Amino acid sequence: LGSKEVGVAITAATATTICVFIPLVFLSKSRMGVFMHDFGISICSALVSSLFVALTLIPLVASRLLNCPRASDSMGEHNKSIRKPESSFVKKLTIHYTRFIELTLRFRWLTVVAAILVVALAFYLYGKLETEVVRRGIYRESHLQVDVPRSYNIDDTKILFELLEGALREKKEKLEIETVSSNFDRSGGSLAVYFVKQEVAKRPVSILEKEMKSLFPVIPGVKYRKRFRHGRGGSGREISVEIKGRNIETLTRLSDDIKDRLAPITALSDIQTNLEKGKDEIVVSIDRDKVKRYGLTSERVAFGIAGSLGNRAVSKFKIEDKEIDIILQLKEEDRQQLDQLKNLESENSEEKSVVLGRVVDFEQRRGPEAIERKDRKPIVIITAQYSSRGLKKIRDGIMEKMAGFNLPAGYEWNLGEEFRRFEREEVETRFGLILAIILIYLIMASLFESYIHPLAILLTIPFAFTGVAVAFYILGVALDSVSRLGLLLLCGLVVNNAIVLVDYVNRLRRGGMGKHDAIVKGGKDRMKPILMTSFTTILGLLPMVLPLFLPFLFGPFEGRGSIWAPVGLVVISGLITSTILTLVIMPTIYSLIDDFGMWMKKVFYFSDIMST
Repeated sequence: LGSKEVGVAITAATATTICVFIPLVFLSKSRMGVFMHDFGISICSALVSSLFVALTLIPLVASRLLNCPRASDSMGEHNKSIRKPESSFVKKLTIHYTRFIELTLRFRWLTVVAAILVVALAFYLYGKLETEVVRRGIYRESHLQVDVPRSYNIDDTKILFELLEGALREKKEKLEIETVSSNFDRSGGSLAVYFVKQEVAKRPVSILEKEMKSLFPVIPGVKYRKRFRHGRGGSGREISVEIKGRNIETLTRLSDDIKDRLAPITALSDIQTNLEKGKDEIVVSIDRDKVKRYGLTSERVAFGIAGSLGNRAVSKFKIEDKEIDIILQLKEEDRQQLDQLKNLESENSEEKSVVLGRVVDFEQRRGPEAIERKDRKPIVIITAQYSSRGLKKIRDGIMEKMAGFNLPAGYEWNLGEEFRRFEREEVETRFGLILAIILIYLIMASLFESYIHPLAILLTIPFAFTGVAVAFYILGVALDSVSRLGLLLLCGLVVNNAIVLVDYVNRLRRGGMGKHDAIVKGGKDRMKPILMTSFTTILGLLPMVLPLFLPFLFGPFEGRGSIWAPVGLVVISGLITSTILTLVIMPTIYSLIDDFGMWMKKVFYFSDIMST
């Protein structure tokens, strides 16, 4: 009897939870969809298995372990034999809840107004939430880029890096450092710091990085900036703005103007272009008139410079089983300074030596990190680090600063890849939510054989979003792409309570009970099961979010825990508010929607009579 009574309800609850993962099939080509694909498969497999156990194994075990009366016994004896005495708290809660249902049914429109205000508050707070993509590092590493002045030689750079490594090794225990490595050349280098594992860590990487930078000496011309390795060390919090056009010199000038416009945005720091990130290079400009006057050619000068400094093979030396390249170039000590290059000599057509400094101009400058093109046009990328949580506010700030920026014809600017991925994931999540809600409605309409009652159940989804908006707004947590996928899971979970309640009310009404009495009794009898299922789900998810609230017990809030904690926070906060509001407001909503359905039947019945 028990399995028959709740069979449709738990089947509908399981099906609605499974169907929210179907949109992931359409998102599987995106980075977010690939990331959640295995998660959806494991959840769906577990749900199907649990439904099979609940409908087959649980009734079998219950029939053996519970003291059930025979079929000839009355229903009152049946309930009396399997129910244990309830605590005084549960009895009082049931009595007060029953009175509250009757009160809300008496003042239905006042209850609806209160529900609308709650949902309106949720949508208002939801619009205030910061959103971003998942860029949290899962490894305890920090990577720094060290830029040195152009006057430094390789020995000066080596001394600098030895000084930096020594400063870190002196504070190795305090900074929780396990290993330090460096890689440098004459123009600068990188410093990689690997911290101790998450299990023994006491402080987060962000705090350790600040203390680490404070130890570095302040040297004129030496710059320390964070080096991003997305998905690994640090948080990868970097945004970019792209500018595209025909001439690289014009792009350089425009990129400087953009840097000046972005500088007042307090959330941005370390603003630079990819033209500044490259290594020092020497630009050789040949004076064609002087070359001709001295009896040289541009080709001879170019090959002379390339042959002196380059490392291309001029011939090969053959041995028994292989060939060895023969490289002809100046000695290391003869090509260290720019003056040495200027004093190189080249033989003219009269077999006389000509000093290159007489016919060639040498300019030393920092070249681009890479020559990048887009749509066959050169492109300059302006990058910056951001400290605030969320990309929405930063995007709005950049658009405001760039609003009056006039570009020459043939030039355009766009937000970088970070913002494009952010907008793409927002669109995909919105599509997934809409598709999930449609599938949930279709499943409930087919199982309940009604088009009206599933609408009442779907209204629990805004109730859940109320809790999510309030929790994330109060805690100041940004809603990232993984958290938004938690909203998909929440859509399938929160309707379960309403399904259990509405299905039982419909069953009572089919048994001959009036609508008002069925709603009151349904709420009274289903209050305890709804609270039990909600609280067991919440308790099961608590380990995911406890590191967010109790970092002093669980260690720094970072790594994989920081990625999955917002998902648990979404589900827990949504379940809490949806459970409370479902028990309080759903009876009234069910009553109003049922009245609306009856009115629609009368309208269609009257129209059919008039047509005949």
